[in-house]
Amino acid sequence: MDIKILKTVWHDKLPDLDCPRCRKGIFIFDPKTLVELEDGISIESNCYEYDPTYYSGKFSNHAYCSNPKCEETAIIAGLTKYQYAGHNEGGYDFETGQEIPDHEIHKMVFKIELMSPVIRLIKIPNKLPIKLEDKIFESFKLFWVDKDSCGNKIRSVIEMLLDYLKIKKSTINKKGNRERLSLHRRILIFQTKEPGLANNLLAIKWIGNTSSHNQNEAVIDKILDAYSILEFVLEKLYENKEKEIIKLTKNINKQKK
Repeated sequence: MDIKILKTVWHDKLPDLDCPRCRKGIFIFDPKTLVELEDGISIESNCYEYDPTYYSGKFSNHAYCSNPKCEETAIIAGLTKYQYAGHNEGGYDFETGQEIPDHEIHKMVFKIELMSPVIRLIKIPNKLPIKLEDKIFESFKLFWVDKDSCGNKIRSVIEMLLDYLKIKKSTINKKGNRERLSLHRRILIFQTKEPGLANNLLAIKWIGNTSSHNQNEAVIDKILDAYSILEFVLEKLYENKEKEIIKLTKNINKQKK
Protein backbone atom coordinates (compact mmCIF):
# COMPACT_ATOMS: atom_id res chain seq x y z
CA MET A 1 0.00 0.00 0.00
CA ASP A 2 1.06 3.57 -0.71
CA ILE A 3 2.24 4.97 2.63
CA LYS A 4 0.72 8.37 1.79
CA ILE A 5 -2.73 6.81 1.52
CA LEU A 6 -2.37 5.06 4.87
CA LYS A 7 -1.22 8.25 6.59
CA THR A 8 -4.12 10.29 5.21
CA VAL A 9 -7.20 10.32 7.41
CA TRP A 10 -9.48 12.52 5.28
CA HIS A 11 -9.25 12.08 1.49
CA ASP A 12 -10.21 14.61 -1.19
CA LYS A 13 -11.26 11.63 -3.31
CA LEU A 14 -11.33 7.90 -2.72
CA PRO A 15 -7.75 6.61 -3.21
CA ASP A 16 -6.40 3.87 -5.46
CA LEU A 17 -6.52 0.62 -3.50
CA ASP A 18 -4.82 -2.62 -4.51
CA CYS A 19 -7.05 -5.58 -5.25
CA PRO A 20 -6.34 -8.33 -2.65
CA ARG A 21 -7.62 -11.07 -4.97
CA CYS A 22 -5.39 -10.74 -8.03
CA ARG A 23 -2.78 -8.39 -6.47
CA LYS A 24 -2.31 -6.79 -9.89
CA GLY A 25 -5.25 -4.46 -10.42
CA ILE A 26 -6.61 -1.54 -8.43
CA PHE A 27 -10.19 -0.83 -7.45
CA ILE A 28 -11.91 1.69 -9.72
CA PHE A 29 -14.74 3.46 -7.91
CA ASP A 30 -17.97 3.92 -9.82
CA PRO A 31 -19.24 7.50 -9.24
CA LYS A 32 -22.78 6.38 -10.13
CA THR A 33 -22.88 4.17 -7.03
CA LEU A 34 -21.66 6.84 -4.59
CA VAL A 35 -24.23 7.44 -1.86
CA GLU A 36 -23.72 10.29 0.65
CA LEU A 37 -26.12 10.99 3.51
CA GLU A 38 -26.05 13.83 6.01
CA ASP A 39 -26.19 12.81 9.69
CA GLY A 40 -29.39 13.48 11.62
CA ILE A 41 -27.75 15.84 14.10
CA SER A 42 -26.23 17.76 11.20
CA ILE A 43 -29.63 18.07 9.50
CA GLU A 44 -31.33 19.26 12.70
CA SER A 45 -28.72 21.93 13.35
CA ASN A 46 -28.87 23.16 9.75
CA CYS A 47 -25.16 23.82 10.19
CA TYR A 48 -24.26 23.85 6.52
CA GLU A 49 -26.05 27.16 6.02
CA TYR A 50 -23.91 29.09 8.51
CA ASP A 51 -20.72 26.97 8.79
CA PRO A 52 -20.12 23.96 6.48
CA THR A 53 -17.24 22.73 8.67
CA TYR A 54 -19.86 21.57 11.22
CA TYR A 55 -21.46 19.31 8.61
CA SER A 56 -21.21 15.55 9.20
CA GLY A 57 -22.32 12.63 7.07
CA LYS A 58 -21.60 9.13 5.83
CA PHE A 59 -20.98 7.50 2.45
CA SER A 60 -20.75 4.22 0.57
CA ASN A 61 -19.36 3.43 -2.87
CA HIS A 62 -18.93 0.39 -5.12
CA ALA A 63 -15.68 -0.43 -6.91
CA TYR A 64 -14.41 -2.89 -9.53
CA CYS A 65 -10.92 -4.33 -10.09
CA SER A 66 -9.11 -2.79 -13.06
CA ASN A 67 -7.69 -6.20 -14.02
CA PRO A 68 -10.16 -7.64 -16.59
CA LYS A 69 -9.10 -11.19 -15.68
CA CYS A 70 -10.02 -10.68 -12.02
CA GLU A 71 -13.50 -9.11 -11.96
CA GLU A 72 -13.37 -8.62 -8.17
CA THR A 73 -15.84 -6.16 -6.67
CA ALA A 74 -15.62 -4.07 -3.51
CA ILE A 75 -17.65 -1.86 -1.22
CA ILE A 76 -16.13 1.03 0.72
CA ALA A 77 -17.87 3.11 3.37
CA GLY A 78 -17.11 5.73 5.98
CA LEU A 79 -17.66 9.32 7.06
CA THR A 80 -17.88 12.64 5.24
CA LYS A 81 -17.43 16.27 6.18
CA TYR A 82 -16.57 19.61 4.58
CA GLN A 83 -13.13 21.19 4.82
CA TYR A 84 -12.09 24.76 4.18
CA ALA A 85 -10.55 24.90 0.67
CA GLY A 86 -9.88 28.58 0.09
CA HIS A 87 -11.46 31.99 -0.29
CA ASN A 88 -13.40 33.59 -3.15
CA GLU A 89 -13.26 37.37 -3.24
CA GLY A 90 -16.50 37.49 -5.19
CA GLY A 91 -17.26 39.80 -8.10
CA TYR A 92 -19.73 40.24 -10.90
CA ASP A 93 -21.12 37.20 -12.81
CA PHE A 94 -21.72 38.41 -16.37
CA GLU A 95 -23.69 35.28 -17.30
CA THR A 96 -26.31 35.72 -14.58
CA GLY A 97 -25.96 39.47 -14.14
CA GLN A 98 -25.57 39.06 -10.38
CA GLU A 99 -23.01 40.12 -7.84
CA ILE A 100 -21.14 37.22 -6.19
CA PRO A 101 -20.47 38.02 -2.53
CA ASP A 102 -17.15 37.45 -0.83
CA HIS A 103 -17.28 33.85 0.50
CA GLU A 104 -15.30 30.82 1.70
CA ILE A 105 -14.93 27.67 -0.42
CA HIS A 106 -15.42 24.24 1.13
CA LYS A 107 -14.99 20.75 -0.27
CA MET A 108 -16.33 17.37 0.84
CA VAL A 109 -13.73 14.89 2.11
CA PHE A 110 -13.97 11.19 2.92
CA LYS A 111 -12.75 9.08 5.84
CA ILE A 112 -12.55 5.32 5.18
CA GLU A 113 -13.96 3.12 7.96
CA LEU A 114 -14.97 -0.08 6.20
CA MET A 115 -13.80 -2.02 3.16
CA SER A 116 -14.92 -5.37 1.82
CA PRO A 117 -12.86 -7.25 0.81
CA VAL A 118 -10.14 -6.32 3.28
CA ILE A 119 -7.18 -4.57 1.65
CA ARG A 120 -3.68 -5.97 2.28
CA LEU A 121 -1.56 -3.37 4.07
CA ILE A 122 1.66 -5.41 3.95
CA LYS A 123 3.04 -8.30 1.93
CA ILE A 124 2.11 -11.68 3.40
CA PRO A 125 4.31 -14.72 2.59
CA ASN A 126 2.57 -17.57 0.78
CA LYS A 127 3.93 -20.08 3.30
CA LEU A 128 2.38 -18.29 6.29
CA PRO A 129 -0.02 -20.48 8.36
CA ILE A 130 -3.66 -19.71 7.52
CA LYS A 131 -4.69 -18.89 11.11
CA LEU A 132 -1.82 -16.44 11.44
CA GLU A 133 -2.78 -14.82 8.14
CA ASP A 134 -6.39 -14.51 9.34
CA LYS A 135 -5.18 -12.78 12.51
CA ILE A 136 -3.20 -10.27 10.45
CA PHE A 137 -6.25 -9.56 8.28
CA GLU A 138 -8.25 -8.86 11.45
CA SER A 139 -5.77 -6.08 12.20
CA PHE A 140 -6.17 -4.74 8.64
CA LYS A 141 -9.92 -4.34 9.27
CA LEU A 142 -9.29 -2.38 12.46
CA PHE A 143 -6.67 -0.06 10.92
CA TRP A 144 -9.27 2.14 9.25
CA VAL A 145 -11.67 2.50 12.16
CA ASP A 146 -9.70 2.11 15.41
CA LYS A 147 -5.91 2.53 15.49
CA ASP A 148 -5.67 1.58 19.19
CA SER A 149 -7.45 -1.75 18.63
CA CYS A 150 -5.35 -2.31 15.53
CA GLY A 151 -2.14 -1.97 17.57
CA ASN A 152 -3.53 -4.38 20.13
CA LYS A 153 -4.37 -6.89 17.40
CA ILE A 154 -0.85 -6.66 15.95
CA ARG A 155 0.42 -7.56 19.43
CA SER A 156 -1.78 -10.67 19.39
CA VAL A 157 -0.27 -11.57 16.00
CA ILE A 158 3.12 -11.72 17.72
CA GLU A 159 1.69 -14.04 20.39
CA MET A 160 0.40 -16.42 17.72
CA LEU A 161 3.62 -16.21 15.74
CA LEU A 162 5.57 -17.38 18.80
CA ASP A 163 3.13 -20.29 19.12
CA TYR A 164 3.98 -21.40 15.58
CA LEU A 165 7.68 -20.98 16.35
CA LYS A 166 7.10 -23.40 19.28
CA ILE A 167 8.17 -20.94 21.97
CA LYS A 168 6.77 -22.23 25.27
CA LYS A 169 3.77 -20.47 26.79
CA SER A 170 4.23 -21.46 30.44
CA THR A 171 6.75 -22.59 33.03
CA ILE A 172 6.85 -24.14 36.51
CA ASN A 173 7.47 -21.55 39.23
CA LYS A 174 9.35 -22.00 42.51
CA LYS A 175 6.16 -23.13 44.23
CA GLY A 176 5.73 -25.95 41.77
CA ASN A 177 2.77 -24.30 40.05
CA ARG A 178 2.46 -23.74 36.32
CA GLU A 179 2.32 -20.08 35.35
CA ARG A 180 1.78 -18.40 32.03
CA LEU A 181 4.77 -16.64 30.48
CA SER A 182 4.36 -13.02 29.49
CA LEU A 183 4.87 -12.02 25.87
CA HIS A 184 8.06 -10.25 26.89
CA ARG A 185 9.54 -13.40 28.48
CA ARG A 186 8.58 -15.49 25.46
CA ILE A 187 10.34 -13.03 23.16
CA LEU A 188 13.45 -13.27 25.37
CA ILE A 189 13.38 -17.06 24.98
CA PHE A 190 13.13 -16.61 21.23
CA GLN A 191 16.09 -14.22 21.51
CA THR A 192 18.39 -17.15 22.30
CA LYS A 193 17.57 -18.57 18.86
CA GLU A 194 17.12 -15.46 16.70
CA PRO A 195 18.46 -12.38 18.54
CA GLY A 196 17.93 -9.99 15.63
CA LEU A 197 14.33 -11.00 14.92
CA ALA A 198 13.57 -11.08 18.66
CA ASN A 199 14.56 -7.42 18.92
CA ASN A 200 12.20 -6.71 16.02
CA LEU A 201 9.37 -8.42 17.91
CA LEU A 202 10.15 -6.41 21.05
CA ALA A 203 9.73 -3.19 19.08
CA ILE A 204 6.31 -4.36 17.85
CA LYS A 205 5.37 -5.37 21.40
CA TRP A 206 6.08 -1.87 22.74
CA ILE A 207 3.73 -0.39 20.15
CA GLY A 208 1.12 -3.04 20.96
CA ASN A 209 1.44 -2.30 24.69
CA THR A 210 0.72 1.36 24.11
CA SER A 211 -2.51 0.38 22.38
CA SER A 212 -3.48 -2.39 24.82
CA HIS A 213 -3.10 -0.32 27.97
CA ASN A 214 -4.08 3.08 26.57
CA GLN A 215 -0.95 4.73 27.93
CA ASN A 216 -0.84 7.03 24.91
CA GLU A 217 -2.79 7.38 21.71
CA ALA A 218 -1.48 4.93 19.08
CA VAL A 219 -0.78 7.27 16.20
CA ILE A 220 -0.76 6.18 12.58
CA ASP A 221 3.03 6.44 12.25
CA LYS A 222 3.59 3.97 15.10
CA ILE A 223 1.10 1.48 13.69
CA LEU A 224 2.76 1.70 10.28
CA ASP A 225 6.15 1.18 11.94
CA ALA A 226 4.81 -1.99 13.54
CA TYR A 227 3.51 -3.23 10.18
CA SER A 228 6.86 -2.52 8.48
CA ILE A 229 8.74 -4.49 11.13
CA LEU A 230 6.18 -7.32 11.05
CA GLU A 231 6.51 -7.58 7.26
CA PHE A 232 10.30 -7.83 7.61
CA VAL A 233 10.09 -10.54 10.31
CA LEU A 234 7.59 -12.65 8.37
CA GLU A 235 9.71 -12.41 5.23
CA LYS A 236 12.80 -13.55 7.14
CA LEU A 237 10.97 -16.45 8.77
CA TYR A 238 8.83 -17.68 5.88
CA GLU A 239 10.51 -16.40 2.71
CA ASN A 240 14.17 -16.35 3.62
CA LYS A 241 15.67 -16.99 0.20
CA GLU A 242 19.19 -16.58 1.59
CA LYS A 243 18.75 -19.60 3.87
CA GLU A 244 17.15 -21.58 1.04
CA ILE A 245 20.02 -20.85 -1.33
CA ILE A 246 22.65 -21.73 1.33
CA LYS A 247 20.89 -25.04 2.03
CA LEU A 248 20.52 -25.78 -1.67
CA THR A 249 24.20 -24.97 -2.31
CA LYS A 250 25.34 -27.23 0.54
CA ASN A 251 23.23 -30.13 -0.75
CA ILE A 252 24.59 -29.80 -4.29
CA ASN A 253 28.22 -29.53 -3.14
CA LYS A 254 27.72 -32.48 -0.78
CA GLN A 255 26.46 -34.67 -3.63
CA LYS A 256 29.52 -33.83 -5.73
CA LYS A 257 32.03 -34.91 -3.09
